[in-house]
Amino acid sequence: MSAFVIDAFEFCRSNGQREGVTPVAEMSRLNKDCADQSGQICWSVTGGTSKHGYPSMTLSVAGTVQLMCQRC
Repeated sequence: MSAFVIDAFEFCRSNGQREGVTPVAEMSRLNKDCADQSGQICWSVTGGTSKHGYPSMTLSVAGTVQLMCQRC
């Protein structure tokens, strides 16, 4: 997985945005609970400021995974 580091305050000040797609197979903690490691997770993070001027970050994550039954 290609991780990156964000200076959160600078990211918000500059209205930064990053997005990407990560295969489930590269997410070691998630794929341990999956019956199938296929699929991918789409994500985006957006920085900005609230109407009161405070730093604000929004994270969106979407995807479908096949989880292993907890009773099995």
